[in-house]
Amino acid sequence: DHRDLHSFPTRRSSDLQGDEKELIQGIILVAAAFVHYQKYENEICLSVLNRALKKLHGKSGEYHDVSIDSIKQNIIEMLDKKAISTFMI
Repeated sequence: DHRDLHSFPTRRSSDLQGDEKELIQGIILVAAAFVHYQKYENEICLSVLNRALKKLHGKSGEYHDVSIDSIKQNIIEMLDKKAISTFMI
């Protein structure tokens, strides 16, 4: 089941606070990382995924039907292997 960012809340980023703001920033960084992957910029992709993982640190569970644990696990595996693979959220 494919979900896009349009299913996320439509509040302004200035309305987000604390953990939710960090979570959204982490998810956005994951998307940005894959833009670099599409441009064959794998090292930059991995670097951005590392930044995303830091934003997602301490976050878990579901956010609007998106498994944060699954995203983090996929990122960890890619960083450990230094190999990028796409995944569904």
